[in-house]
Amino acid sequence: MTQWHPIFDHLLRSALHEYYDVQTNVPVGDLPREADIVLVRRTARTKPPFRTLWRHLSRWNVLEFKSRSESARVNDVDLLVEVGLGIHRRLQEQEPGAKIARSDVSFWYLANHLGKRFLRDVIELTGDLESVTPGLWRGRIMGRPVWLLSNRDVPIDAESAPVRLVSEQSTEQTRELAKVVIANDDVWERYGAWLVTLYPDFNKEFRAMATRRQKGDIDLGANIKQLLHEFGRKRLLELGFPKQLFDDLGPVGYLEGLSDEQRQELLRILQSGSTGKKHATTP
Repeated sequence: MTQWHPIFDHLLRSALHEYYDVQTNVPVGDLPREADIVLVRRTARTKPPFRTLWRHLSRWNVLEFKSRSESARVNDVDLLVEVGLGIHRRLQEQEPGAKIARSDVSFWYLANHLGKRFLRDVIELTGDLESVTPGLWRGRIMGRPVWLLSNRDVPIDAESAPVRLVSEQSTEQTRELAKVVIANDDVWERYGAWLVTLYPDFNKEFRAMATRRQKGDIDLGANIKQLLHEFGRKRLLELGFPKQLFDDLGPVGYLEGLSDEQRQELLRILQSGSTGKKHATTP
């Protein structure tokens, strides 16, 4: 089963890293919420250039991300607010001179799909919700902005690519997402490897799109090697990537995808034996 949380964390960090610090596995006291919570802190002194989804980020942002297989639940919003208030308090204790106002901290709830019933029930917590764009609603609780994001329904563009890549999509939506990713060199560099690896059934179509946009041929193997270089084979398998993707590369292709450190580790293992233990000497 694909582990969507770390994939989303990686994609979000690649989208925001020039302007925001993205922290995962944030300790939140006694509540076992670390896996779901992402803390996004603005680091840039200049105003970030985002124009659509991420322009709504505030100085500090507490995000709760639910994967494709997890249904949105109103109780999650209760816990998000509880955790968010605790994080706000801890931030103020860590930076007593920073004067972090209520409006400086936003709570974000991101799920694959938010239905009418869920939104109706959330209104009982926050009061009226404002529909900002398709798939995005804004509320307020205890002076803090609350953002509700339906990942598969937000408009597809370069900024929403991280949430669209980890959401369920129709065939047409996948094609639209591919057009956005392939059209821009910077976006292609950040998300191209994930696009063709997460949607291998569309590789032929992606290749045709790239040719029309003069991007050259899409090499699935090259994209897998890029991910191997960043994560390593073991971690990608843990995230749920099919073993067949790496087997198709062959031994040479696999080695090309490794970083220098990963190659040195592989050499060390081979020299010490397949189990990592030194062979016993013959008396």
